[in-house]
Amino acid sequence: MREVYRRSLVNATNWARGVDLDADKMSIAGVFQSYTQGKGDMDSRTLVKLCKETGVIDKQTTPTDIDLIFTKCKAKGAKRLTCEDFEKAVEEIAKRKNKSVDEITQQLCSSSGPSFSGTKADAVRLHDDKSTFTGVHAHGGPSTVDTPSRGQAAGLGPSGATAQISLADICDRSTPDIRGVNKNFQKS
Repeated sequence: MREVYRRSLVNATNWARGVDLDADKMSIAGVFQSYTQGKGDMDSRTLVKLCKETGVIDKQTTPTDIDLIFTKCKAKGAKRLTCEDFEKAVEEIAKRKNKSVDEITQQLCSSSGPSFSGTKADAVRLHDDKSTFTGVHAHGGPSTVDTPSRGQAAGLGPSGATAQISLADICDRSTPDIRGVNKNFQKS
């Protein structure tokens, strides 16, 4: 059993150096390295992800069980598993599932590495369909930038700069148009 672990440590070292591992002979240390992306330690979330992707988590063994095994196998005061701690965790998982360590090792080694997938948001009718917009947003929304429609065409201010909005313009409470811009807006 220890010989298998020694060989897997050699394979992990080769992996870290860039030597390609044979996919059929992925070792425990190789799996550890592929899921930790070359780091020397693994957190609980990553261990649960590994177990989910390889089918170790089932009706009998839950993510909570894997998390408890993680806590049991990590060093006191540590927050992450080292490769040696990971090997202990594999043994604990085998005990929990009433299987041999070799069976669990084979199951974990069947992994081709972590899978990364994102989620795509569903279409939301009131957000995505502009024909369902209501209020000021149905007519283009409020303006956050001074544009010529607000009376600030180029060349109106001194030396070709845009005109300034005065306090009188801001305090004018006369009737606005449908977008909320005052109809009596005057250029200063």
